[in-house]
Amino acid sequence: MKLRNADYTQYRPELIEMIINVARIITPELEVVKTIEGLMTVPDAEEIIEFADGRIHLIGIRIHDECPVLGEEFIDLRRRTGELRFIVAAIIGQNRLIIPTGRSHIPRGDLIYCVCERAEPTNVLTVFGSRTEPAKHVLIIGGGNIGLGLARKLERISMHVRLIERDRKRCESLAEHLDRTAVLNGDGTDQEVLEEENVQGMDVVISATGDEESNILSSLLCGQLGARRTITRINKIAYMPIAEAIGLGQIVSPRFSAVNTILRHIRKGKVVSAFVWKGEGGGAGGGGPGAFGSCGQAAQGRAFPQRRPCDLCTEGGTEPYPHRGHRHRAAGPHHHPGDPKEHSPCGTRVHVMNEEIPMVDPKKIQSVVTHLENEFPGCTVEGHHDLAQRVHRFVIKNGATAYRAIVLEEFLETHKAEEIPPLLTMFTLAEHLRELPSAGFVVTKRGLKLEHE
Repeated sequence: MKLRNADYTQYRPELIEMIINVARIITPELEVVKTIEGLMTVPDAEEIIEFADGRIHLIGIRIHDECPVLGEEFIDLRRRTGELRFIVAAIIGQNRLIIPTGRSHIPRGDLIYCVCERAEPTNVLTVFGSRTEPAKHVLIIGGGNIGLGLARKLERISMHVRLIERDRKRCESLAEHLDRTAVLNGDGTDQEVLEEENVQGMDVVISATGDEESNILSSLLCGQLGARRTITRINKIAYMPIAEAIGLGQIVSPRFSAVNTILRHIRKGKVVSAFVWKGEGGGAGGGGPGAFGSCGQAAQGRAFPQRRPCDLCTEGGTEPYPHRGHRHRAAGPHHHPGDPKEHSPCGTRVHVMNEEIPMVDPKKIQSVVTHLENEFPGCTVEGHHDLAQRVHRFVIKNGATAYRAIVLEEFLETHKAEEIPPLLTMFTLAEHLRELPSAGFVVTKRGLKLEHE
């Protein structure tokens, strides 16, 4: 059950279990408080997801200009870090999710997700030049359920907390419920108020009002005034790419936090934990004795779906170990983590990243590219996967002229690779592109249509 009023959760034993028989109550405001609290424990991490009862951490790290390994290939990164055990599981850049290879470069401005053991997040952050000192001085803007819940949490870990709330009556109520937090009546978008509260000396500023536009303005202003780090509450998905483009910093969403909790609860059986990527798609952990048909088989040659690599495994109560071709020493005396011949005994939990991303057979994509190259000799053909629209977009360039072809995923999924070029010929795709170079043609299962029809 999803509830917005956090007061109901205080009576869980009586109200939920005994009266209305609800197994789990989820309050988005409380879930996002937990998310922010987790971010506070690992400085400069933009996202932290836990697997295997907290023994595995997936951390999102933004690559800045000061990153000491900026532009290097990931294969060289492994040589630099030595025995530090972690895996770069995914990269999100320009709202696209990429599964990196050893020859991929560390990109400026992108968000990379690293998988590591519980004790290693700060060491991984150091590799990428991120700050590792814990926050001491925190400013919260907004005294709603999120601001109040967060202030209570931070008080318990002895942080110096200040809270700005616009409504005077609400300030009086907050002062009654908080012990060591300084509650201030003011506007979090007012520069004079922020300067008076020494925003430039704050380690973290958290904009958590119910007005997303005000949160964005507050965070931008605090960053400009010298706050070391900002965390912004945004619930509208459409705002997230814009917020990242303007360099807003870390973003949290009650909706995403609640969805992650719901996924962990409803995906029972083979999947024991799950989460949603900040950009798109998802990731999951699976397990349970005998849950998979690959029990006892070697990882090498297993038919893991495209772009869904097996990143880590845990067996029983042991520490997790990587499973991506890296040869590190594991906790158990008989394990060789990352060895492609490593067997997965029953009870092993195999963590498969990016579980919800569909991926078409690359041979089918190549068949489209080859067909277009043959039809347009001397031209270059570029293509990319549009996950949101479930299409593959191709651009054929010839000097200043560019032709655009869009192929639906359902067309590619329906036909074999060898069937695709004859069908494109039968649909007269190339002739239509040459006749109307300014238009975009969409390849469907039945034929062609204009992009905006």
